[in-house]
Amino acid sequence: ATAEGPLVLASGRRATLRQSLRERIRQFRGAVVGEFPEIAAGRVPTIPFITANDSVWDSTLGDIVALWTELNATTLPGFTPPLVLVGGYTVAQLAADKAELLYVAHTLKEGEQTPKTLRKTRDAHVKGVYQNLVRYRKAILNRFPADHPLITSLPEL
Repeated sequence: ATAEGPLVLASGRRATLRQSLRERIRQFRGAVVGEFPEIAAGRVPTIPFITANDSVWDSTLGDIVALWTELNATTLPGFTPPLVLVGGYTVAQLAADKAELLYVAHTLKEGEQTPKTLRKTRDAHVKGVYQNLVRYRKAILNRFPADHPLITSLPEL
């Protein structure tokens, strides 16, 4: 098994989450702008692009959770909290989806960094080994005749 399998799954999960969250953000924006125009003015985040940076998604979803929580604590004429979107979607579900999206993003970031870190470690070790081989070669060449088995068996560096 390779490390690529989980990364492919995480990448697919992130895309799926982002797509469904874009729809939830659209629904939330519509509900807030339509039902609470005085509160919504300038406070409802825009819908991030699917390809937006993870920090953009985190910030946007954090702002929505905060605003939604505030709305649920507000008493306004004609509004009985909590605000619920299509299909019974609540602020708690959005917070859970946000947490999952952050977890998947972290998984992807770690998966991308691990091979780089391993290569750097390997390269540092190889450099040390190479330096030792060069020193060994110099020491052997000066101690034995050219036709000696220790000299003839030395690999090229």
